[in-house]
Amino acid sequence: MQRLVTYAAITAWLIGGLLLWRGIHDVWFIDETRAQWDGQTLPQRWKETLLWVHLGAQICIGAGLWVGIVWHALRPYALGAAGLLFAIYTVYSELALLGRLPRRPCACIGWWEGITWPWLVGANALLFLSVFIPLMQALFERRKSMT
Repeated sequence: MQRLVTYAAITAWLIGGLLLWRGIHDVWFIDETRAQWDGQTLPQRWKETLLWVHLGAQICIGAGLWVGIVWHALRPYALGAAGLLFAIYTVYSELALLGRLPRRPCACIGWWEGITWPWLVGANALLFLSVFIPLMQALFERRKSMT
């Protein structure tokens, strides 16, 4: 019998909860979310589509991480999707911090109110590493079981 409480399960529970909370919160307060997205450097015609894809991805990945706690076959896919999402967040934050975007976007799109770009880069990199480690662990365990 596999242990239910592992580092990967705790990470999936915490990160999944964070993504679900943020996604549901942003859908619930969609007008505030749209105002935050208006402060970003995205093409105007893509903003609405990207907003809903982003919110759907947050909710689906969060739910996938929670389901992956019990259904272990889903865990590597959910962790991989979360890793991809956090990698995109980190790259976007780094580009904004370095001034590589057409204009400096507001940091209001961050995880918490009042967060600055340097803290946002650090938080996103930490979140990326926190899902990358259990992802590698899950992939190595999967590979061992196949041999």
